[in-house]
Amino acid sequence: MSFKWTLARKAYVLICVPLIPQVTFLLLLGSLLGQANKQSAYLTVLKEKIATMEDLYTQPAAMRMSVNSYLEGDRNSSNLSQYEQQRSQMRNDVDKLKKLTADNPVQSAIIKDIGAEVTDAIRMVDDYLALLETDPSNWKVKYGITNSQLTPLVDDVIKKVQKFTDELKAEEALTPTVEKDLSDKIQTLIWTAVPIDIVAVIVLALFFNINTTRRLKILMENTDRLAIGQPLNAPAKGTDEIADLDEVFHKMAVLLKEAERKERAMIENAVDVICSLDANGRFLRVSEASAKVWQTPAEELIGQRVIELFSPSQRDEILQTIQSGAERRAEFEFETKMVLKDGTQTHMLWTAQWSLLEETLFCVVHDISERKRNEDALRESEAQIRSLVETMPVGVVLLNKHGRIEQVNPMMNKLFKSANTLIGAQITDLYKSPTSLGSVTDRTRELFEKAMGRFHEVEAVLSNDSSFPAEILVTQFGGPHSGRLLGIILDVTERHEIERFKREFLGVVSHELRNPLTAIRGSLKMMMVGALGAQTEQAQKAITIAERSATRLIGLVNDLLDTEKLEAGKLDMQFELRQLDPILEMSVESVKAFADDHDVKVQYSLTNRQVYADEHRIVQVLINLLSNAIKYSPKGSVVLIDAIARGDMYEVRVKDQGRGIPQSHVNSLFQRFKQVERTDATMKEKTGLGLAICKAIIEQHLGQIGVESEIGQGSTFWFRLPTQATNQHSQSGGKDSTIADGRQVQPEIV
Repeated sequence: MSFKWTLARKAYVLICVPLIPQVTFLLLLGSLLGQANKQSAYLTVLKEKIATMEDLYTQPAAMRMSVNSYLEGDRNSSNLSQYEQQRSQMRNDVDKLKKLTADNPVQSAIIKDIGAEVTDAIRMVDDYLALLETDPSNWKVKYGITNSQLTPLVDDVIKKVQKFTDELKAEEALTPTVEKDLSDKIQTLIWTAVPIDIVAVIVLALFFNINTTRRLKILMENTDRLAIGQPLNAPAKGTDEIADLDEVFHKMAVLLKEAERKERAMIENAVDVICSLDANGRFLRVSEASAKVWQTPAEELIGQRVIELFSPSQRDEILQTIQSGAERRAEFEFETKMVLKDGTQTHMLWTAQWSLLEETLFCVVHDISERKRNEDALRESEAQIRSLVETMPVGVVLLNKHGRIEQVNPMMNKLFKSANTLIGAQITDLYKSPTSLGSVTDRTRELFEKAMGRFHEVEAVLSNDSSFPAEILVTQFGGPHSGRLLGIILDVTERHEIERFKREFLGVVSHELRNPLTAIRGSLKMMMVGALGAQTEQAQKAITIAERSATRLIGLVNDLLDTEKLEAGKLDMQFELRQLDPILEMSVESVKAFADDHDVKVQYSLTNRQVYADEHRIVQVLINLLSNAIKYSPKGSVVLIDAIARGDMYEVRVKDQGRGIPQSHVNSLFQRFKQVERTDATMKEKTGLGLAICKAIIEQHLGQIGVESEIGQGSTFWFRLPTQATNQHSQSGGKDSTIADGRQVQPEIV
């Protein structure tokens, strides 16, 4: 990839080239100033060392004089206190010098040596004074001894201090030379760097200005040429943004010409008529669509007044509309009717905009005849829908978001024997609400929760204090943000009567059919086992057939009763956390003999998992699914039971190796009396209710049930159960664990 000398890079050079000597200058200047600061700090410390050493130089002799004055005088405390001050000052001077020379090992060693001798001298004097306090006799002799030891020590200290002080002063004498050298270097750096930087800036600025300004002038000239339609200058040379901009400008000129050509073609080929009118309403330009839309060629319309296209009765109104819109200087629309040359009448929608700069009215004319026909059809359809709603045999109400009735159909007035008095009433006033819900808001919220998208049964109240059973369904109306709801009210009195008749029929079936069949089956079983005497082989076959038929009829009656109980929510269940393994073991054990008769094996593995369920009802479901799998499995095959986790549910799968289920039958498989093939009902002795019962049981557990199957690959029936209790379980009516006589519900295996 070639290097591009862009404006940004040129700017960086323009900035960085002068910046490099500036930064170098600043770094060198900073270094020199740092050295000067260090030299100044060093000089300050040096002077402090000299001052401290000079003070220390006078202290030993002064200390000895104070001791002599104390001994030779009256030994008052003033002379002794002066000694103590001098002693303290000497120690402070030594400590201070130790700190000042801590970074210089040689000087630190000298101060340490001096400090040791000062300490020894002070200790000698202190020891002598302490001895004098306890034994003042012969003090002169003792002092002579002490003084003979102290004098050379003090002299040595003074000599060392003098020598060290002379060394420091000699070092101090060299400082002005160092400072002058640093000052000369700084001045030389300033007088060298500034001219170099100025020259570099001037050279770069001239280069950048000459190279950039010339090409910018070419670019500005191209803009003028484009405006007047002249050919553009040759593309500018270079690799920076100006060259790129000039290249884009040339491409833009080409695209503008192409766009102008396309715009002209679009106008000429537009379906709508595009035209322009002068201040007198005469056509200046007209697109070719006028020949098709108005049946008049564009050449004939040029120079013609627009109002001549309309009938004389419309001209004044249309002219006034055009003049009013032009005065407003804004886009405006108006509709007209036109009679074409072939006598047909069309509707036209004019969209117009007055251009003050060009003093021209630009118009787009669209044929809306089809839209007008659709609007007429829509009005007719609305009338039909309104008629349909008014003649519906169910009550329809329009509610606001607070549950107040805004509109009703005639059937509502008929249901509630009212004459338009329902408008403005609260929907909750039409039925009996629970006494625990006192406020209108609570009652309305309770209705919306129970009846939104599904029918909710209530006891409707009439004005004469009578009532009838009804169902209410509420749904959104006019979109989710309209704030309006549509309610449908059904009178279910007749259905309640049918339900009552059905319950009576099931009661008859239960008592008048199941009991005799049970007795018959018992007698037939006794005859089969020879309890009522030996039977011939032909009689034994007939008895076996009769017993199977009786068993099938009893199973059909039981399935019918269970199905109705499940749908009515009256089949009692005991929900608890149950281990899944005992349920699987009980189910497999129950179908073992059936599987052996069909030469089919049932295999499963232990899971050590828990589900929240009624143990006996889940066993009933598993027995039904296993029985189906065994019936449709070929001999020598295996039925597998798997159990896997699915989020907060646990899934039990029963897989067979049978013929499979066609996809067209999968969706209806769990409905009543549904068989994959008609022969299944007789050949497999099935009632068609088993899977419907399984579905109802699983749904009452708040679970799911389904099937996966492929022709020739077998089928897998599965159901999912929750692994813990939910609030919905407590509301599902499953908390009653026994039936009326106190016995736990057990699955019946037929």
